[in-house]
Amino acid sequence: MLATARDTGGFFYDKVVNPFLLKTTYQDKDIQESLIRDSKLVWVIVHPEFLTNGPRTEKYRALSNLEGVKAGKISQADVAHCILTQIDSTTEAGKTPLRTY
Repeated sequence: MLATARDTGGFFYDKVVNPFLLKTTYQDKDIQESLIRDSKLVWVIVHPEFLTNGPRTEKYRALSNLEGVKAGKISQADVAHCILTQIDSTTEAGKTPLRTY
């Protein structure tokens, strides 16, 4: 099975928190993302790892292959920077990269 951003939280998050506490949240998220993917819009879905209040570093990564990736962090400021840089770029159009350090 292909790893997804949902599978990168580590054992406790992936096997306990996610299925028992966030099941309906992720079902709603899947519907929302499906509507975006099926639209005629040019889109990028930003999947950040666990958010922090840290500074903007602009040293984050965009990961498409999530095999073996486990719970990273990224500041809210770097996620905002990432989103703003995508406004004028099409390099990640139609993709859903995971953002982490």
